[in-house]
Amino acid sequence: MRDLLFFFAGCLTVFGLRFFVAPDLHASNVHDHVFRALSYLQGDLQGTSTSQNTFQSKSSIVSSLSSPQCTDPSWKENFLYDAEDPKSASLGRGLHYLCVTTSSASSSGLKGLQVTPYLNAVESRIPPSPFSFPSAESLSLNLQELMGPQERRDRDFVLYDGNGLQLFTERELLTVSSEIVQETLSRAGLVLLFEGAVFIWPGVRVGHQRNVSISGTGYQGGPNYLTLETLTLRPLLFGVVEQFVSNEECNHIQNRSRPHMKQSGVSLMDKDKGKAATEWRTSSTYFLPSGMDQVLRGVDHRVESLTKISKKNQEQIQVLNYGVEQKYDGHHDFFDPKMYANDKNTMKLIENGRRNRVATVFFYLSDVAGGGETMFFCAHGKPAPKNLADCSPENGHKVKPEKGKVIIFYSLDFAGKTDPFSLHGGCPVLEGEKWSGNKWIWNSAMHFSEYNK
Repeated sequence: MRDLLFFFAGCLTVFGLRFFVAPDLHASNVHDHVFRALSYLQGDLQGTSTSQNTFQSKSSIVSSLSSPQCTDPSWKENFLYDAEDPKSASLGRGLHYLCVTTSSASSSGLKGLQVTPYLNAVESRIPPSPFSFPSAESLSLNLQELMGPQERRDRDFVLYDGNGLQLFTERELLTVSSEIVQETLSRAGLVLLFEGAVFIWPGVRVGHQRNVSISGTGYQGGPNYLTLETLTLRPLLFGVVEQFVSNEECNHIQNRSRPHMKQSGVSLMDKDKGKAATEWRTSSTYFLPSGMDQVLRGVDHRVESLTKISKKNQEQIQVLNYGVEQKYDGHHDFFDPKMYANDKNTMKLIENGRRNRVATVFFYLSDVAGGGETMFFCAHGKPAPKNLADCSPENGHKVKPEKGKVIIFYSLDFAGKTDPFSLHGGCPVLEGEKWSGNKWIWNSAMHFSEYNK
């Protein structure tokens, strides 16, 4: 490890690009710099081809990271859902764990690898049956058999390590050499397969906490790790225990946005065409471009580092201001193709449902004297109330605004399907005012992202 740190202390060269790292970089910080470097190279999840050299570099990097291993008994506690709990046993659908171990060498001279699958993120009563992995092609065929035929699925699956580093797409398994695939996966140990392609932190159980590296993106004096706590499993909702945005950053975002705030709009569904946005939403909004503003770019990088989804998938920060009695009734952040079938622009944007918002990172830019909570109406799998403006405690899970704090909730599940339980709203402000902001993150790179230009 000491040699590795000296290697990174100089500069990391991946596929001809240099990423400079401070000489005092701790081992725990390496993963985040590498994640950002490789995310830059990989581009869109379904996108451009990548050279064998890049995958070879990735294989070497994976071996140096503190990725969760199946040989560590604690991995199950930190990743598996409770198969005995009927309320949570189905929540891991679309997410599968692959424990990769080394066996005897094959006749071809390649490593003989064995994969033990844990389907839908649970440990079944019947022990999972491992399968051999003599080549990348055999792995691909075995995984396709587990997932079902490719033509029956919406998109290719993608493999990640336990820290959120993308390893291979389904198609790459057929183009990258078996040696590189085997070496990378054996070093990763625990491999996460997402049918929906995009990395999503597993919730595991309410109250579960995990440390997530955000090194190199924190504000001055900020932590290198943040603690992600599961607030609800359905919808998948996390809170970050520590302050995510500093007081200075909160004030900076408010001051940059204040002169530009205008009445908030909504994307009207077909059934609501012709109605005023104020029937549901009475706040003010401004989409704040990051441009060359280093404060805003730092927040963008921090969001990327926390979610492990490329900033190329981010929209600009939507800054929101609520005065007394202003609110936003219950709504979803994803676009349901059935609800926008007659809206050509929206259908083009979402590619008829293939592309959508996967996550919302919502941060509070001020304290609120009274009201202004974020309400999740279907928390813990409850049916939606008839009145989506009613913020009574019995109608859902409330999150109180605290300046600098952040929550993350997912609009798509592990299989890439829209989650109707992600219904949420902004409760009326009862006293004072509320400033907040959010980053909408898509399941693929977006042409309007500042980082795609």
